Amino acid sequence: MSNVGRFWLKLYYKDILSDEALSLLSMEEMGLWVRLLCIAARSPVQGKILTTKKRGKTTKRVRPTWDELATLLRLTSGELCRNAVGTLRERCVISCSRGGVLYFKNWRKYQGGRHLEQTPVVSDSCTTEKEKEKEKEGARTTRLEAEEAAQQAWQNPLGEKA
Repeated sequence: MSNVGRFWLKLYYKDILSDEALSLLSMEEMGLWVRLLCIAARSPVQGKILTTKKRGKTTKRVRPTWDELATLLRLTSGELCRNAVGTLRERCVISCSRGGVLYFKNWRKYQGGRHLEQTPVVSDSCTTEKEKEKEKEGARTTRLEAEEAAQQAWQNPLGEKA
């Protein structure tokens, strides 16, 4: 994998603490999600989980096999990796293109930068019924609501009733 001159990524604690999908992740799943963010940052196309393979003089961008991804994630097997990533897809914190490439939908929004390669918009098969319903109703969480939720999560991280 190659770097594009940046060896870090942005993590916004307010967004992480107030994100409904992320709040449902176990600590292990959250760790896996963060490792996938790091891998996506190192990817030849930032925001996507890709590696480069050399064949002779040509270099090609390809999606890693489950066993290769398991090695990068420090998991014991490709099957375990597939199941773990499947859980993250079900929770809609990572997406998968029609070609099977894992990617983060809002990479540009959160990571920014003009140096990022243009990525075509692909339909996401990981849209929950709840998300579809919200889109139909036009319900959007405002920035203020997100900040308030983050503040509440910070003050009461275990969600205990007062």
